[in-house]
Amino acid sequence: MEAAATAQPRADVGRNLHAAERCVRLAARVVDAPIALFVSTGGPHPGPVLSHGAPSGWAAGWERTLAARLRARLADAGASVVEEHAAELLPIPVACAAVPVCGPSGRVVGVLAALDPRTRGWPAAAAELLREVAALAGASLG
Repeated sequence: MEAAATAQPRADVGRNLHAAERCVRLAARVVDAPIALFVSTGGPHPGPVLSHGAPSGWAAGWERTLAARLRARLADAGASVVEEHAAELLPIPVACAAVPVCGPSGRVVGVLAALDPRTRGWPAAAAELLREVAALAGASLG
């Protein structure tokens, strides 16, 4: 059940929304995840900016919770989250692999996350693969 990528533009996303949207889709593919999203960590109300594969309404209600928890865990540009069951991140069972997205200045501007509503293991290189895609996303958000 794959939903189309949806964009919810915000002022801090920049002018290359299409390129960033493609990065979100690519993130889902490289780690074989049914859902991927970019969560902005900037502004007073961080939340999902771009998503791919999330069924309609699936994200309703937990966007700010996820953004705040990932922002706290991924404040360092070298950090990553790769968990088979990320119960402390969301109020629903989910496997999560996430890395920070840095803008051209090197400042963390968001989080790129791959999610799976099933508990599952991630490829050993999941964080590194997501970091590569996050670098592309960060460059496109400039």
